[in-house]
Amino acid sequence: RASSLTLADLERYYSHPLAEASRELGLSATMLKKVCRSFGIKRWPHRQLASI
Repeated sequence: RASSLTLADLERYYSHPLAEASRELGLSATMLKKVCRSFGIKRWPHRQLASI
């Protein structure tokens, strides 16, 4: 599943905390972080978006 994720798939979950997004995607939090880093996303953007 992790290898088939696209950036658009991840963007749908930016408004959710990392733990919730990983649960909904069926991945561990660590695997979700690895997928994000492969797309050049250093940190999960939920907190940044929530503060706006």
